[in-house]
Amino acid sequence: MPKKKAEAKKVEDLRAEERFPERIPVSLRVQSDDGEVEHGGTTIDISIFGLQVETHGKLEPGQLVNVPKFGDCIVVWVRNLGPGKPCQAGLKMVK
Repeated sequence: MPKKKAEAKKVEDLRAEERFPERIPVSLRVQSDDGEVEHGGTTIDISIFGLQVETHGKLEPGQLVNVPKFGDCIVVWVRNLGPGKPCQAGLKMVK
């Protein structure tokens, strides 16, 4: 019986635009009850619509964040990597 070759399944990328891996130090400015709080972070990748960042600061989905090199962004998702580790977040540019 001849062996059938496994067909490679193409996984469609549902992202709106291509992302480019780029590690850039950034400041993440968020509003809190005490005024503006600034967290340090680093981009993981960027696109024309947003960026993925890594930070030890607290971010929540729906939060407005100003990233001086990129403008105002909305936090779309947050992934916590564990205690003492940075979180990763997807930011969508709004301006």
